[in-house]
Amino acid sequence: TITVGNVTLEKIRYTMAMMPVIDSLGVEIGRASLDSAVIDLGSQQIDVRLLAVDSLQGAYFTPSAEYLAAHPADSIAAAEPDSVTSAP
Repeated sequence: TITVGNVTLEKIRYTMAMMPVIDSLGVEIGRASLDSAVIDLGSQQIDVRLLAVDSLQGAYFTPSAEYLAAHPADSIAAAEPDSVTSAP
C-alpha cells in the first residue's frame, strides 16, 4: 500500500500502442493535483480524496480495417497482462 499526501504534476504527456487492439492512444494534461490517496497494488484499487485536472486532450485510434484484415487476431500471440500480486 502506498499513501500519498499532496502531489501536483504539470505538462504530462502519455502515449501508447497495443496492436491489434489500440493503434494509438495519447493524452496530454496541463496540470493535475492529487490530494490524500491510498494506492493498493495488491487489489489494484486507488482511493482518492481529490483529483483536479485543469485541462486534458486525448485521442484513441483503433487499427484500420485493412490492418485487421491483414493481421487476424488469432495469428498474433496474446501477451499476458502485467500484474502485481504484492508489494514490499
